[in-house]
Amino acid sequence: MDLENLLENLKSRDYLIRRDTAKAIGEIGIEEAAGALIYALKDRESCVREAAARSLGKLGKENAVKPLTRLLKDKDWHVRRVTAESLGHLKYHQAEKPLIHALHDEELYVREAAARALGRLGGKLSFEPLVKALRKEEMISFSSIFKSFSRSKNGLDIDMTSKVICAAAEALGNLKITEALPYLIKALQDSAPDVRAASARAMGKLKDKRAIEPLISIFKDENKDVVEAVSDGLVELAPDSLKHLIKALGDSSWKVRRAAAISLGRTGDIKAVEPLIQTLSDDDSDVRDTAAYALAMVGAPAVGPLTRAMEGSDNAVCSIAAEILGQLGDTLAVDALIRALGNDDWRVRLASVEALGNLGDDSAVQPLIRTLKDEKSDVRRPAAVALGLLRNPMAVEPLINALNDQDPNIRQATVHSLVVIGVPSVKPLIRELKNQDWHVRRLAAECLGQIGDSIAVEPLLELMSDPMLHVRHAAKKALEQLGKGDIIKESVDVLKEDSELMKKLQSLEHKQSVEKYMRALRDPDPQVIQKAAEELGKLGNPRATVPLVRALGSESWKIQQSAAYSICQLLDKYDLDPLFYVQKDHSALGRPSAADELMRIDTVPAEPLFQGLSDNDFHMRRACAYALGSIGDRRAVEPLIHMLKDRKPEVRSAALQALGKLKDKQSVEPVIPMLIDDDEIVKKAAAEALLKMGEGVLVHAILGTLSGDEDARDKLVSLEDTRVSGLLINALGEEDPNIRRMSASVLEKWGEGELVGAVMGTLEGDEAAREKLISLNDPRAVDILVSAMEDENPAVRSSIARSLGDMGDRRATPALIARLNDNEPEVREILVKALMKLGDTEAVEPLIKVLSEDKSSGVRLAAVEALRSLGDSRAVDSLMRAMNDSDFKVGIAAAKAIGRWKISGSGGNR
Repeated sequence: MDLENLLENLKSRDYLIRRDTAKAIGEIGIEEAAGALIYALKDRESCVREAAARSLGKLGKENAVKPLTRLLKDKDWHVRRVTAESLGHLKYHQAEKPLIHALHDEELYVREAAARALGRLGGKLSFEPLVKALRKEEMISFSSIFKSFSRSKNGLDIDMTSKVICAAAEALGNLKITEALPYLIKALQDSAPDVRAASARAMGKLKDKRAIEPLISIFKDENKDVVEAVSDGLVELAPDSLKHLIKALGDSSWKVRRAAAISLGRTGDIKAVEPLIQTLSDDDSDVRDTAAYALAMVGAPAVGPLTRAMEGSDNAVCSIAAEILGQLGDTLAVDALIRALGNDDWRVRLASVEALGNLGDDSAVQPLIRTLKDEKSDVRRPAAVALGLLRNPMAVEPLINALNDQDPNIRQATVHSLVVIGVPSVKPLIRELKNQDWHVRRLAAECLGQIGDSIAVEPLLELMSDPMLHVRHAAKKALEQLGKGDIIKESVDVLKEDSELMKKLQSLEHKQSVEKYMRALRDPDPQVIQKAAEELGKLGNPRATVPLVRALGSESWKIQQSAAYSICQLLDKYDLDPLFYVQKDHSALGRPSAADELMRIDTVPAEPLFQGLSDNDFHMRRACAYALGSIGDRRAVEPLIHMLKDRKPEVRSAALQALGKLKDKQSVEPVIPMLIDDDEIVKKAAAEALLKMGEGVLVHAILGTLSGDEDARDKLVSLEDTRVSGLLINALGEEDPNIRRMSASVLEKWGEGELVGAVMGTLEGDEAAREKLISLNDPRAVDILVSAMEDENPAVRSSIARSLGDMGDRRATPALIARLNDNEPEVREILVKALMKLGDTEAVEPLIKVLSEDKSSGVRLAAVEALRSLGDSRAVDSLMRAMNDSDFKVGIAAAKAIGRWKISGSGGNR
């Protein structure tokens, strides 16, 4: 649209066109239209004046200052508030005196905006008025509170008082006049936590050493936002605050010690390193964890001291130090970590192994190879993983030897590492296809299939005649992975025949013992049954499978577990039917035990497990998801991503663990949103999965940002990882205001300021923001608003419901229906009207229920109108009954609806 048309629109008879045009000028940034906007400040409609004032603030023209200052006396407080905000953005000092006068406005919102604006101007005249505004008792008038309360039934505007004080505190901090310190110190004792937080941050900006002691004294505050703000202030005061923070590490309160630790980490000062290392031995685990995180934040300067700490006698400190060194990624720590592999404490060895794997230095290869023989399986497994990460061919032979390890988890980790090393592993693995141990032959075949080198085809074909069924199946699968499925197609029937023959031969062995133990399964003594179930698994006769399946129905969980474990020992491992049979029997008590056994499986075809993902029993879905990660079949990635939407957190967690094992990059983006799942265990599983996928930096940046860490936020901003946008946008609907604030901050820096401002304003009940959100028509906003529907503030719920209705996206229908039992009738009425606007017939039955049961006549009246609008004949009977409603308005509306139905001849959707 050209300038001439825009200016013409500002003169339109339709005030909505004038308003929208004024908005558009500011958003597009048409400076030539500033004069027309100044003229629009006199418009008879307040919404036009408000839009013009806002746009002038964006254009930044000095000639707008004087007209705007006159508007500070407008009769509409919304206009006065926006005007104050715009004057603050313009930053011209001639606005200072009018804004000081606006600090006495009868409306709290205007006073808040004026205070913030004065802070942006930075004029010295503002100091005394802002100090007075900071003193609550001189600021509040009973008349303004009464007027605010009369507009808001829930008293929302009364709470704005503290926001005005916060704005004044923030402004005083921006002025950087140290005379404000005593007043800010006094405000630290305010009953409102947001006032304490704003004062703490402002004290930091003053850069006055006298602020340090008062700030540290409120580290014990119960409100985490206040503690975070104190930390902000003390970081601003560094390096002067360092010695005080170090002293606070010895405080009797763990809360003070923890807050001091994180603050020291945020300073990034090398002087904080040694005290933080000492804190790694703190009695409180939260303090220890925080000190570790703080050291990681300090970064490179911490490497030397942490390396020296590895030589100490405190094994707990050594373990944490090794973990941090692995995160920091500095190879200077390699020698110390290698020495720690000989530590008596296996936890130190474990942390050192994992750190060496992360550092990727080849000098660790031989020490890690020796660690493959560590007495603790918990150390051997990460050693195998670390050797894979190093990708050094020298590790191939030792890893092949580790295929004999008794622990199946270690064998699986070894397989993965050999596959990661790739081509150098091929010839040694081909040699192992003739190993005397059939387990090794099977695992070698698996590795060769996943590596995909064609020179393995001939040796694998020879393995098709192996006497062990498991080996033949592994060879078959490997050849299919190598694209040789056509060669082995004819061998399938032979495999089946061999399988049947082996089962017949097995049935002749231990026949007498099998019969004895099968009879024992019917013994009245539970201990006898449990022992019999265990022995039948050891004997290996598949005839025992059926009675063991029946034993899964026992009321004893010990018998269930023994029976399930034995069934897995007897199974072909390629025939999961018995376990699936138990799952399908809804009367079986042993379904959870059967599912648990599935989670132990690491070598089966994926197809039965894929089917189990849709089972009605969540135990089964959880088990199949977990098992798909263990067997390492890449085809499982898409189904597992789908399971992240499962209603059961146990299933979501298992799917995340499986995706972490598969380490497929395409799953990173779907996993990221799970970091704000409603379930804490799922959140943790998501973080662990992303760490395994090599997204450690991203995870720490996200989690730090969501916990209020400004440094983590800056790191996340610098990453500019678009995969995170969806997570942050969804987080705008989180209940925690701190999460919303930090997410909004990052999104704004990523160029999403328009959407963020509209969403945040809508959640705060800003009508202009709500209209902006609707005009944006961004489908992402629907998910945010839906997630925020549980907000405790009814005004917010109303704003969200109205917005969802106006946006017209039917994805919001289930969320709106779910809130129809809201305890506030005003909210329920808006919900009903929103459903009417969406026009989704899914709402018909719920609305019929509202019409017959809701106690509010206003809600029932809205339900009548909604049902009439939806035009579904299922509502006719309910509307007929509503003609006799106790409220005559509802009865008349119902009668009119029925009348219109007959006139229009609507057949509806009967």
